[in-house]
Amino acid sequence: MSSAAGIGNLKVLTSEEAREQGRKGGIASAKARREKRSMNEALTMIINLPMGKGKVLDLSKIKSIDDLKTANLTLQDKMLMNLAIRSLTSDLSFTLLRDQIGERPIDAETMRSSAIDNLASALSGVNEGGDEHIDEIPS
Repeated sequence: MSSAAGIGNLKVLTSEEAREQGRKGGIASAKARREKRSMNEALTMIINLPMGKGKVLDLSKIKSIDDLKTANLTLQDKMLMNLAIRSLTSDLSFTLLRDQIGERPIDAETMRSSAIDNLASALSGVNEGGDEHIDEIPS
């Protein structure tokens, strides 16, 4: 089927019909955002629950991994601890952990693009005679 054949299937909406369709879309979008926010709030509450009864151990008081084995931690703390331990033997876990703490390396394409942008920026301020190019007279 050619693209021209599909054009005949499109109904041209009146401004009133278009407004109604837009209103329905806006209502559905707002409902989806509310549901997503509700799910995020529930998940945040769940991962902040302690794994056991009693007071949750302050992570700043932990001196070794062995201390964590018996500590009462939140689910989130336990998940992060397990991710850290798994990162010793799993490339994927290591990558997730490294990226989460902001240590993601710059890939070669980003470096190349950045170098080209820097060079272009440096060259744009210099004309052929080596004098700086002035677009405006400073006031």
